[in-house]
Amino acid sequence: MARVFVVQNQTRWDEAAGRFVPRYPTVASAESFGRLVFALDSRATPFRPDESIARLEDVLRDFDSDEDYLLLIGNPNFIWWAGAIAARNGTGRVRTLQWSSKEGRYVVVDSSIDLR
Repeated sequence: MARVFVVQNQTRWDEAAGRFVPRYPTVASAESFGRLVFALDSRATPFRPDESIARLEDVLRDFDSDEDYLLLIGNPNFIWWAGAIAARNGTGRVRTLQWSSKEGRYVVVDSSIDLR
């Protein structure tokens, strides 16, 4: 089954609910592409890159460029690290999901990078 690797699970405090809620409610709709896998939680910090990169390496170790997707949400450092790891594991090919406000849904962006 395909997986959607969400780079960082971003949350915000909802005063009315008295709890943290998803910052981007549209993330749930990405589940139509596969099972959601959150690589990093909202407490991850880019100021400890060794920890974050190790976690991303672990979560993305079996990223399959033919089956899986990256959802590029989170800190820009986390996003580029995740993209680099996924590209390496997927031999340069990575499929990402991009939110289309016009269509009100995620669309697939299929890209390939020469890793020479």
